[in-house]
Amino acid sequence: VAHAKGRLAVGDLAVVVAAGTPHRDEAFRACRALIEVVKHQAPIWKQERFADGSVWIGTQGKGLHRFRSGKFRVYSEADGYLSKDASAIFEDRHGTIWVGTLDRGLGRFRDERFEFDVAGVGLTGNVVSSLMEDREGNLWVGTDKGLSRLAEGKVLTYTTAQGLAADNVRSVHSDPAGMLWVATGRGVQTLGGARPQSTEAGLSSNEVLSTWSG
Repeated sequence: VAHAKGRLAVGDLAVVVAAGTPHRDEAFRACRALIEVVKHQAPIWKQERFADGSVWIGTQGKGLHRFRSGKFRVYSEADGYLSKDASAIFEDRHGTIWVGTLDRGLGRFRDERFEFDVAGVGLTGNVVSSLMEDREGNLWVGTDKGLSRLAEGKVLTYTTAQGLAADNVRSVHSDPAGMLWVATGRGVQTLGGARPQSTEAGLSSNEVLSTWSG
């Protein structure tokens, strides 16, 4: 296991895990187990900088922190923050802060408080892996039970029933042409019916965690 330290640019590798076993399924399971160990030993999950100069830091098991004007603030249930985890943090074009968690779904921050009732609009999964805004201003949420699009207070969710390779979405990314790339535990695909790219097409692993395009 090799883990990077210090500042990383977008697209840089954060951690590399290698395992050798007689069968690749055993190697995948070993790598997944090692990643979980790394998460617990290095609990900082996400760190994002925003327009007002704040730095939001999400951890696993230690809550959500905000660094502003030289001081840290930890958000708790008193602020409406209902989770001990923060797996994804995003600021949309309107300045709204969205935070994905590993157990309580999606939270929205405004007027110095968090709201988690947004889950009532129809998110299917409480484990949020990624957040992204497309060129039309729609918010895309990757969860353990599919990929959801939030637009004008309504939610549309894509799962294997709508053509996703797997429901456990790891990340979603929009390329310069506006095409959405969805990473899952069964390869990567573009949204819209294209065949998933997997080990059958040449990927070294179907366990895709992230994608990026310049």
